[in-house]
Amino acid sequence: MSDATPCGVIFDVDGVLLDSAECHRFSWYAMANELEVPMTDAFFYETFGQTNGTILKRLFGRELKREESDRLSERKEELFRVEARKNLQLFLGVTDRLGELKAAGYHLALGTSAPKSNLEFFRNEMGLGALVETCVCSQDIRHGKPNPEVFLVAAERLGIVPSRCVVVEDAIPGVEAAKAGGFKCIAVATTNRAEVLRENSTPDLILTAMADVTPAVVGELLSC
Repeated sequence: MSDATPCGVIFDVDGVLLDSAECHRFSWYAMANELEVPMTDAFFYETFGQTNGTILKRLFGRELKREESDRLSERKEELFRVEARKNLQLFLGVTDRLGELKAAGYHLALGTSAPKSNLEFFRNEMGLGALVETCVCSQDIRHGKPNPEVFLVAAERLGIVPSRCVVVEDAIPGVEAAKAGGFKCIAVATTNRAEVLRENSTPDLILTAMADVTPAVVGELLSC
């Protein structure tokens, strides 16, 4: 790839790099139980990938004050990190693929709906900080997915226009965000089955997992 035409890859974290869906599901159920509000698997998978503020608003069926939303969001993530420290791991092949993409000259970023506390956990305790150039989390944006802001900020920080970046996502709101921002998008069938992704979103490519996101695949999408 030519240095004159830099290309980037922006990764969602949960469900793309980390096998975290069950840890998040556990923490939402645990908090819902504390608050005595209903929680279902259908609701969890429908909202997976959205910001906590958006999910909490839907969970309670009303607008929450900022202080209440922030407090409940952080409580949910405290429960998540407790569970994650016991069970969370990178998907197979993630470290190798990120290293290969870097070696091929791609500029890498994280674009996640997770709060800063989780992003620091991912960067420091899961080792992702050494593999990417920049990270964008929920505190860096005003609008969550399916709004493209998180990916647009990541591309801006990389100094690369959206048309020269691939977004790797697992959730339907994330795919919608990538396409709305003018990015190429690879959807990995980890959280959602391939047929669900195909029926409910329009990624440029659907792959089984992050292990399939090779420099050759990215290069073909971007013509880099």
